[in-house]
Amino acid sequence: MSFEGFVDGFAPLPESPLAGMLAVPDTDLPTVAHAGPVRVVVTGGAGQVAGPVAWCAEHGLALGRLDVTVRDLDDPAGATQRLLTVTTDLPGETELHVRLAGPVTPAWLRALDLLAEVEAVVALPLDGTAVEERVDAALDRELPVSLVGGSTDAAVDGLTTTARLWGDADDLAAGRRWCRAWLADDAAAAVTQLETRS
Repeated sequence: MSFEGFVDGFAPLPESPLAGMLAVPDTDLPTVAHAGPVRVVVTGGAGQVAGPVAWCAEHGLALGRLDVTVRDLDDPAGATQRLLTVTTDLPGETELHVRLAGPVTPAWLRALDLLAEVEAVVALPLDGTAVEERVDAALDRELPVSLVGGSTDAAVDGLTTTARLWGDADDLAAGRRWCRAWLADDAAAAVTQLETRS
């Protein structure tokens, strides 16, 4: 199933094979009662990473994905390097998903190089800005991507684009190897729409 476990989302997360991880803002962690792994969305920068990671470890909450935004438009590579220095001790099963703001520039591409070196995931917004260019740049570095926001059609297009750039637009299963997840704004609606495509 091409969309199995594809949709991450905030509560309520539907019970469906298509549902992935429950997304939780780091500020809401004390309110979470969830048996499975979670995607913790860090609301600050690199300096705010250690607290949520430690909280999950202390309370037995499985940290499946750590979602952090690099907001420095002037020096995304430098900011990414600073982030990576504070994420070296993540639990072994945790995926680091890094959102890179700003346009595709040489500095933005250097940030991708850094993410590829540590086998992280670049999280790309589905806001209509150069999605294909960004996916192509990630795949050139064999760097997995995840998708953030946007519509169900945009998410399917993002997955299809990933599959096509990797070699075959119809091979969505291969596309999922590189397009790990989609953080949907409304996971329940997204799952319902994707179930008609599966």
